[in-house]
Order: sequence, then C-alpha cells, then structure tokens
Amino acid sequence: MENSTSYRTKKTRRMMLTALEKDIDLGPLKYGEPFTFRYTLINRGDSSVFIKKLIKQCNSCTEAHTSTTQLDPYGRGLISVTFTPGHIGPTTKSISVMYNNDKELKLTFKANVHE
Repeated sequence: MENSTSYRTKKTRRMMLTALEKDIDLGPLKYGEPFTFRYTLINRGDSSVFIKKLIKQCNSCTEAHTSTTQLDPYGRGLISVTFTPGHIGPTTKSISVMYNNDKELKLTFKANVHE
C-alpha cells in the first residue's frame, strides 16, 4: 500500500493598492490659487487595505484627505487633494499613501504655474 500524503496549500492573501491614475497632469494653474482634484484608489487584492497616513512632499502647498481608511477587497476610495501653487514655472509634487504598516503607493501630480 502506498503512503499517500495530503498537502494543503495555504492561500496567500494579496494586497494591492493602486490608483486609476498615479500621475496626474493638472495643466496650467495660476500662482496662489487653490486647485482641488482627486485620486481614485482601488484595492485589487483579496484582503482589506488599511490606510495609515498620507505623506505629502509639500506640507505648505498641499492638503490631502482620504474618504476612508479601510478599503475592502476590490473596493474603492478617494483622496481629495488641494494644491496651492507657491512658485511660478513647472512643478511636480508627490503624495505617499502608507498602508498596512509597511506598504507605500506613490502618487504624483504636475502643473505649469503662471502669474
């Protein structure tokens, strides 16, 4: 009689946070005038994603807020961003979405600021 051993495969939980657009071109913006836009986040994994914090490259010119701190599997959420340009010329800024303790999703936006 053969010795048969049953092996269980452990299901690995995937976490994959992404955005519809990771890089947004805001086009021409007027110096000093606030401009609000959004990123749509998508959890493409099979387990929940917990957003811990948003790290803005420029704290004085950028405000960012999430619509939720938890995205269920295949769920969506929003990050609302208000950018107030403080320099004239082309500019690029970033926001890092920190989630599930040690994961990062980097989002960028750029604009051409004029007077």
